[in-house]
Order: sequence, then C-alpha cells, then structure tokens
Amino acid sequence: MKKSLRLVPLVLCLLLVLAGCSKKDDNLRYIPKDAIGVIGINAGQLLVQKVGLSAISGSPMLKEMTRGAGGDTSHFDIEKTGIEFLSIVYAYAVPDLRTQSKSRYQVLLPLKDAEKFSAFLKDKFKEAKLTTKDKLSFAVLNPNICVGWNKQTAIVAATMPQREWADDGSLKPAADNTTLLTEEIEKTFSMQKDQSIATNAKFTELMKAGHDISVWMNYESLMNVMPQEELGQAGTIMASQKKLIKDACLAGGIDFEKGKITGDARYYFNPSVKGIASALEVKSVNNDLLNKVPGSQMNLMLSHHINPQGIKALIDTIGMAPLASAALKEVSLSLDDILNAFTGDFLLAFTDFKVTTESQSYTLAGSSVNYTKPVPTFKGTFSMKIKDKASFDKLLQLALSNGMLSPGAAPNTYMIGGSFTLATDGSYVVAANEPAVAASFLQTSGNTALKVPSEAKSSPSGFFMDIKNSISSVPLDLLYGKEDSSVFHDGKQLLESITAHGGKLEGDHTDMHFEATFQKKDENSLLQLIRFGQKVAEAERRPSDDVEEVIPDSTEDAVPAEAADSAAVPAT
Repeated sequence: MKKSLRLVPLVLCLLLVLAGCSKKDDNLRYIPKDAIGVIGINAGQLLVQKVGLSAISGSPMLKEMTRGAGGDTSHFDIEKTGIEFLSIVYAYAVPDLRTQSKSRYQVLLPLKDAEKFSAFLKDKFKEAKLTTKDKLSFAVLNPNICVGWNKQTAIVAATMPQREWADDGSLKPAADNTTLLTEEIEKTFSMQKDQSIATNAKFTELMKAGHDISVWMNYESLMNVMPQEELGQAGTIMASQKKLIKDACLAGGIDFEKGKITGDARYYFNPSVKGIASALEVKSVNNDLLNKVPGSQMNLMLSHHINPQGIKALIDTIGMAPLASAALKEVSLSLDDILNAFTGDFLLAFTDFKVTTESQSYTLAGSSVNYTKPVPTFKGTFSMKIKDKASFDKLLQLALSNGMLSPGAAPNTYMIGGSFTLATDGSYVVAANEPAVAASFLQTSGNTALKVPSEAKSSPSGFFMDIKNSISSVPLDLLYGKEDSSVFHDGKQLLESITAHGGKLEGDHTDMHFEATFQKKDENSLLQLIRFGQKVAEAERRPSDDVEEVIPDSTEDAVPAEAADSAAVPAT
C-alpha cells in the first residue's frame, strides 16, 4: 500500500505531461468561475513542437523520478493510460471552507478510452477502491485523492492532509475526505456552463494567447478563503474594502523559446481603483540613482518608481487617514512629512561581486589543519532620492532618537545595527554594506560603465540580474565533492541573465514582462533545463571525488581553482 501511495505524485506528474498536448479545449466548462487559481499546460505545443516527447519519455531524469517514488516505468506504455494526448491539461484550486486549507485542488484529464484509463488505475494502484454511480466511475487512491471519470474526461480531486494533535501529544489519524471529494467531482461534472470560467472574457483572452503555460489568479476568491483573524488588522481593512479587489485578477503566461524563457503577466484592477492607480503612476522614470551606483559590473538591480501622493489616495480610499494621522501625531510627524520626504524613486543594486580564497588554519587535537576560506566581496546599495530635506530630517531625527540609527565616524553618516552604513548629502540617502561604498555613491555621478537593459531602466518597475558574469569568479575548489563541482560547472554554462520590467498603467490593467536568457541560443530552453536536471540527478548518485576528474583540462569555460592544501577540509 505504501509503495502505491508513493507512486501517486509520480503518476499524476506523468498524466499532466502526457495529457497536455493541445488539440481541442473542451474542459473549461468544468472550471468554476470563482476558481482561486488556474494553471493550463499546453504540452502539445511545448513538448511535441518545441522539445520532442522523446526527450522526456526516455530521459534519465524520468528514471530518477521513478526510482525515488519506488516505481518502475520500464514497461510504461502511454497508450495504455487511455488519456487523450492532444489537449490542454488544467490544474486549479477552488474555495472550500470545509477543508483545513480552505481550498480544494482538481486536475482535468481528457480521455481517449475510458476503459483503458480504468485498467491503468487498477494496474498502478492495486489498493484503489473503484466504484460506479450512474454514468460516472470513481477511484479512491488515498483518503485525500480521488478520481472520477466519464467517457470523455477524468477529474482528479485532492485536499491537503488534515492532521490534528491528540491530548497525549500524538498525531491523530488523517481525516478521510473521500466522501467530500467524490461528491465535488459529481458536482463538477454537472456544472452549468454559465457557472464556469469559460464565461470570463479575460480568462478566454489569456487562453487564446497560446502560451506554453498559462496562469490565472482570482484575488477576490483568494481573499475570501484567507482567515481574517490570521491577517489581523490588515484582514479587517480588506474585509471592509472588498470592492477594491472585486474582479481583480492576474493573467499570465510562460513560453519556452530557443535560448530564453519569456513570461508576461497582466494585472486587472477594479474600476474603483483606477484613481489610486493613476495617482501612484509616475509620468517619467528618473535614472539619477542608477547613474550614481559605484562599480563597473552590475550584478543585480531592482528599481521602483511611484508617485508618493498615490499612497495618500490609497489611505483616503480605505478610510485609514484618520487612524494614520493619529498614530503619526504621537511621534510628532504627519502623513505629509513622510510622503514629502522622498521623490518615490528607489533602487537596490549589487555590483562588482567576486569570490576569492585565502588559506587559513586551525588546531585540532594538537595538529594544525589547513583549509581554504571563500572571501566574497561586492558593493551593495539601497538608495532613495530626497524630495523635501526638512521632512527627511524629521524622519532621520526620529530614527536617531529611537536608537534605529547611531552616529557614524564621518559627518552625515550613521550606522544601522553595526553592520550597515547610511549616508546622506541632503539630495540623496543611501544604505550600503560598507562606509566606503556609501561615500562612493554620494560622490559618483554619470556612471555609464554599468550595463543594464534599457527596458529595465525606463520602466516604473525594473529588475536585472547578470548571472553569467556574477558567478564566473566562484572557484570550484570551494565545492567539496565531485557531484557538487560537476553540477556547478554545468550550471555556470546555463543561464546568462534575468530581466523583468513593467508597471505602466494601460486602461484597466498594468503589464509586466519577464525574460531569462540562456548562454546557448540555438536550443530550446526547456530542453536545456531538462538536460541540466538529468545531470543533477546523475551527479547525486556519484561518489565524491576530486575536482580534476570532473573538469577536463581542455574545458575552456572552467575557472582555474586556486591552489589548496591537500589536507584542506571545510571550515566548521
């Protein structure tokens, strides 16, 4: 029985992959319009057209997954599953306050042959309880996973296991949710189309876009299942302002292309929020902060630009202005003091990251033991542009009087918890990992050495991470074991960079775009990830060995490791 239960996640994973080859999309009628979240996998487009199903079905990675689950797919015939391979597969969560997690999860699998599907379940789940009711068949795989099907569609329904503590400190047996799940499967099959998500124009627009993976999130449904008592005062506020999230949703898609993964997300807001969104939006993006970042190599950048007056519009809308004013008055501040202190431009940046090594030793049982210590260095800054110096000075003095800051060694510098430095020149304020970095930020202007994609710089929200150059200096001799060094070496040749940008207001929504670029440009990104996953699985089975056996001398991309004592061991 235990072996069969361990097979549940593996088989479900296989069914998701095999069922997702898109041809005809009839199962939307089984997804309720109040679904909290929906994932659609267009595996026909993804695996057949872009990758090739053979790359998945015969891969060592799949065999490793099977071995870990305790199963055997050596005689696994996909035709015997009875599943229709040319359709999109959907997985979704729906509100259900009867369960501990306040939600229930379901997967829709289109069928080609219901009898073969039934035989498949009997073969793979020997202890499964199979029953029939009218035109539906059911299989109970365990107390929290049930399957129901007719001639065209199978529905897998699941809940999170519910465990409670007994008075003697032991765990009570998991609750049996089979009755609940089978009843909900019946209701799903009898759902009327006008109650399904197929009537939602925004969702159907998302599916028409033809993404490899589509993602949908209904914020109104999400808030309805979140326990108000666990959210505290925030929950009370949101409960009283449900109109702000009515019909609010996120529609996104991920696509695996040659040499890159792209993603797009569109957030739709309620019309009543349009005024707040417009007030928060900046009319132009200011790059003054980016031009002051010290260094020659950008490793990571996160920027955000808002209009602070939009925060005031939000506070007024949710009725929090009187409460906020009263609280601030207790510390001799006003809401205007806070909103006028900064322009609304924020930037987090890490530059010039590198890892070197140094030899150190310690004494163990009277003997000296040498080891190699990694020494990472970088320049880290979080900066803001000051709008009104008088308002900023009020906040600064409050932080000093409350002990949040302490005076530093130089004028206009302060220590944050003894580890970070805050410095200001009246126009900018910066928190840095070292005093010299903070000083360099205030002294720098017009730094053009840092390479950042233009989209990330010119958008209200921007993100950039240079993965290739950031990890190029990490020496392999810091990794102890053949499997670690092997995987890290291959990983260094995988990704190039990650970029995200967006935040501009467009009618009733705002868009974000994401892109992860790979170093190898002529091969599909998913196939590259699959092959890397296979190498990880293979490396985990190898015994530890020397780095020299992992990285051939002829490998051009290998980073020479600095000499380390033959007796070196990791620091403890």
